[in-house]
Amino acid sequence: MTNHNGETPPPDPETRALREIEAAKADIREAREHPERAPELEGDAVHRLTQAEEELERRRPIHIWVDGEEYEPKHREMTPDQIIREFGGGISVATSYLKEIAPLEISFQGNGNVPIELRNGEKFMILSLGPAPVSDAGVPRVGAQAFVAGLVALGFAPQQIEKSPDRVFFDYEVPAGSRVGAKVRIGIMIPPDFPMTPPSGVFVSPRILPISGGGGVHPTGGVHAWNHFDSVGGEWEYWSRPFSQWNLSRRTVAAYMAHVFKLWATL
Repeated sequence: MTNHNGETPPPDPETRALREIEAAKADIREAREHPERAPELEGDAVHRLTQAEEELERRRPIHIWVDGEEYEPKHREMTPDQIIREFGGGISVATSYLKEIAPLEISFQGNGNVPIELRNGEKFMILSLGPAPVSDAGVPRVGAQAFVAGLVALGFAPQQIEKSPDRVFFDYEVPAGSRVGAKVRIGIMIPPDFPMTPPSGVFVSPRILPISGGGGVHPTGGVHAWNHFDSVGGEWEYWSRPFSQWNLSRRTVAAYMAHVFKLWATL
């Protein structure tokens, strides 16, 4: 293809890198077929191949996870505070910090302005600088087909209790924290005005935490022996964990499930 001046424009960086990879591989093959030329060809070809592959990798899009939601960042290098601002749904960097949870566990508390190089598949969560509140208030009455639809979109298989269809439960594999890999059931009672109001907490079966009742902080406080899901079997407990920053979030099912993700990640 030529431009308006009849000239062939130079290839884009990705095309150049692909061509360099093929040329370097050809030189490596030739060096191995002609040992007498190996010292001349192979060392330089391996160096060029490595550089071209690194360049290609830098230009490919990557995906990271923040609070359980997948994102494609526009930049390979960002500060933790930039990640919170861009993907945190309005959460303030003044009251929170970023932590990498996979493949490594690294806290960026106190280093929010230090750039980090993002790599494909990294998982982060945004933590509050204060304790996670709990509530000893009663369980609100519930609604909600919108919540069920959102769970299905996230890949869950929710079920509703026949006589109480707003009580939703589903299988859940714990994704992080001290119980990672455990298979549990989650039950949720959804307010009638969701997404205006989020659920106040989750029911868990089997019981994971000691029953404490009352208030306190996560994970020890606000754990009740309430069994609103007894009709589906199993022994349940209720974690009273209001989503205190719901008004700053996207008010979606994915946002609420990111809240649940954090609860497990901080056990």
